[in-house]
Amino acid sequence: MDKQNQHGETQLSLHVDDYKAYLKNLFANAYDFQIRTIHTKQMTEVNLYYFNGLVDITLLDELVAKSIVSIEQSSTIDPNDTIVSLTNHTLPLNLDDIKEGLLNGQVMVHINAHSPYLLTINSDPARQVAEPTTEYQVFGPKLGFVESVDKNIGILRYYLKDCELHTVEAFAGKENTMKVAVAYIHSLIDETSLSFINEKIERLKNKEISSLGQLARHFQHDFYSLFPQSVLTERPDHAKESLLDGKFVIFLSYHTFCIVTPVQLLDTIGSIEDSSFTVSWNKLSIRVLRLLCMIIGTTLPALYVALVAFHPELIPTTFTLTIAQSRAQIPITASFEALLMLFALDVLVEASIRLPSFVGQTIGIVGGLVIGTAAAEAGIVSNIMVVTIAFTAICTFVIPSWEFVFTWRIMRYIYVLVASLLGLYGLSLVFGLTFLHLCKLKAHDKPYLEPISPFNFKKLRTFFHSRP
Repeated sequence: MDKQNQHGETQLSLHVDDYKAYLKNLFANAYDFQIRTIHTKQMTEVNLYYFNGLVDITLLDELVAKSIVSIEQSSTIDPNDTIVSLTNHTLPLNLDDIKEGLLNGQVMVHINAHSPYLLTINSDPARQVAEPTTEYQVFGPKLGFVESVDKNIGILRYYLKDCELHTVEAFAGKENTMKVAVAYIHSLIDETSLSFINEKIERLKNKEISSLGQLARHFQHDFYSLFPQSVLTERPDHAKESLLDGKFVIFLSYHTFCIVTPVQLLDTIGSIEDSSFTVSWNKLSIRVLRLLCMIIGTTLPALYVALVAFHPELIPTTFTLTIAQSRAQIPITASFEALLMLFALDVLVEASIRLPSFVGQTIGIVGGLVIGTAAAEAGIVSNIMVVTIAFTAICTFVIPSWEFVFTWRIMRYIYVLVASLLGLYGLSLVFGLTFLHLCKLKAHDKPYLEPISPFNFKKLRTFFHSRP
């Protein structure tokens, strides 16, 4: 069907039967592919090719059908005449352009003896802008991203009216099926970080991306670290504040979340709503509370194991007697007891997430109460261990970043295992190694522990305390 002229340029066939046969064969197994034929009064055949679910049929009838009726009353048919003037259109250069246009929801119009053209009469399958479903907010706007990259960029511009907001478009994979958009404020981005992102964007062409997790890992500096260097959000206000902090916001086709990168340790314990308090000291108290809960939720089970198994002399005498009485009939060691309860906790969390919302909350509460109480009464675990694990879970869920919660869940197991082998010495050692890793880790070109290490008092004060 494609022909080349004397200059080597590709030209499309003008005969209507060629396209009908080719597209019928190409989409023979697609029931939703439609070929609509209209004959004018001059017996000229006009064919419309489109996919039912991707095209606004009402608009197609209103614009194209009525235009063809008006053409019927004229003596000649010109493809650049009434139909084209009423709609957005493009002229395909080859068959690949036609296939891509049809799959993107365009309508191909072919009038016999003329070149075909593509009309944009898309029926947008994306849902309307609505409230975020996974990131609950008290003070923030009730608005979340949707599945359309272009619409999400529009939402971002609605929140941030800044000429310095630059956007870059890219496509992932050999077939360019997944659209990626990167947004950033140019004046707030350093050249090293921008070069890193541009290099990663160039490599997207040869990388198949199907999920946000794959895309986020593609933009990571340290791939093997347990600590996230990017987070996901579906809240435009979070994305806006991240842009103003000198970060990149990355969108992917068909996903309601965007990627915020790079992130550092303190970013994961902060929330946009913290700045909404009318009393500035509230921001300090809530962020200090989260920091303490992060440490307690990670180390408390390991600390319990180390003290009970290796260093009971460090526990106050009264409390030691209480623990001894609680563990008198327990047949397993404190370390195995802690690992068993942590495993049960993680199973309950995952079960409550995967089940429907109206069942998940019930399973989480009832399962926790029933299993904890039954295990303690049966003498499998001690009452103090049940309390320890329950408090650990509550402290962990105070952290706003769900990605970061998973990191500390893994770290808990490591800490308990080391504490069960080496006691407080091992716990101190692995805690120090964790801190050394965080000092070494970088998110793009920025230290992960900044402004703690290297220490920057001004940034640290701004993070914990809002000033007028």
